[in-house]
Amino acid sequence: MDDKDKDQLAGAGVGGAAGLLIGGPVGGVVGSAIGAALSGHEEKHEAVLRKSFYEFKEQSSDRAKLYADHIDPDGAKDGNTAGVVSGVEGRPDIVVIDPLTKHLVVEVETWEGIRNDEKHALKQLADFRAQAYQRVLIVPEEDIGDVMEWVEKNEEAGKIKGPELNLASPARLEGYLN
Repeated sequence: MDDKDKDQLAGAGVGGAAGLLIGGPVGGVVGSAIGAALSGHEEKHEAVLRKSFYEFKEQSSDRAKLYADHIDPDGAKDGNTAGVVSGVEGRPDIVVIDPLTKHLVVEVETWEGIRNDEKHALKQLADFRAQAYQRVLIVPEEDIGDVMEWVEKNEEAGKIKGPELNLASPARLEGYLN
């Protein structure tokens, strides 16, 4: 059993126990399903975040500073991303400050995460705008089409505003900092 399966099993157990206490046997079954689904979503987010961080690390210069939130990868500066970029509210998933290439504020999401809390995703994209930094939204490759449509719809509606928001997956990051 790999870590993802263990996380889902743990989530199912916690959700099932809570559901059982609140709603009896039917609540236990529903709680287990919800707990497993939420654990799987979080694991997918962290896997995409980790792949993206290491792709940026491989491409960045030796003068770069890389920060990460939610994970503690090798090569990240101590602490999280809070307060790293002046004027940015909240904690982006990755911040890359590379004087020889680019400065990035990165948010990692899954299509499921966006659908489950669209207001939160929109707020993060608004909060993570910063002068001289590119905003990047990274999603799993299989989510690119759905998220691209969502971004375009929200840009047209004025819910996502400039500077430009770049959309990528970890597989599409090759050469990104060049």
